[in-house]
Amino acid sequence: MKKYISTKYYDTNTAKLLAEKDTEKLYRKATGEYFLYNKIDDNSKGKIIPFDFDEAKNWAKEKLDSKTYDNLFGVIVQSTDKRLISLYISTSAHEIAKRKASAKKMSMSSFIEHLIINS
Repeated sequence: MKKYISTKYYDTNTAKLLAEKDTEKLYRKATGEYFLYNKIDDNSKGKIIPFDFDEAKNWAKEKLDSKTYDNLFGVIVQSTDKRLISLYISTSAHEIAKRKASAKKMSMSSFIEHLIINS
């Protein structure tokens, strides 16, 4: 199912299915946004409900077994594995990050990772 809600696009075909319980399916978009798809019966189109992180976490806690919940929302184990990501930030934020990373004698990757882990 595809749907625009408040200028945001939701698509069950492109989002990652994280879990399902009864007629409900929890998805995460590539942008990190969550949504719930609820299909009442085979004759209905279903309904998409945007979720923030806490709403998705609460839904999972209520509906899923503890192992599945922990896999989705439990503690993240530190890893040395690396993943290439792309993101858009303002030119000024980029310049500030470069300068701060340089002042700390860190690569941009290490600096951003440090900010995320220690926030």
